[in-house]
Amino acid sequence: MKKYITINSFILTVISFLFAEIVLFPNILYEAIPYQSYKLINNKEILPFEKVWYDVWKNIDNLTIREQIAITTYIVNYINPDFTPAYIVRGDAYFTNKDYINALQDYTVAIEQQPNNAETYYKRGLTYNYLKDFYPNAINDFKQATDLNNNIANFGQNIVMP
Repeated sequence: MKKYITINSFILTVISFLFAEIVLFPNILYEAIPYQSYKLINNKEILPFEKVWYDVWKNIDNLTIREQIAITTYIVNYINPDFTPAYIVRGDAYFTNKDYINALQDYTVAIEQQPNNAETYYKRGLTYNYLKDFYPNAINDFKQATDLNNNIANFGQNIVMP
């Protein structure tokens, strides 16, 4: 009797797993895997993002904030971790979402990769400014931005003082 119950519970477990995989989560079978050469959906070859990311990148400003974060994260994690514009765009998206900590991290990586980019220093300065406890860092970044490029337009008007 015990063998019969064990076999039935095993079969029930397998059936429920297959039900969850195929019926409840059908897209799991078709999820893109990084660095794969192609994928098939309904017998059609779909190019992976690695081959078309630059076309998406050209229209990144037309995407939602959430889409921008997803695309840029994919780019820096799987395609090119040295693609500085992706960090800047993702930092801008985080900043717009008021996620200042993540914005700060992305701007810092962008500055490490391109230390002569005045605009990125300016954006990081704004981010420090919104974090309130980092005013000295904000002032240092604003100073660095003006040292690199005196044409940065009136950044002082965006400073929020307590």
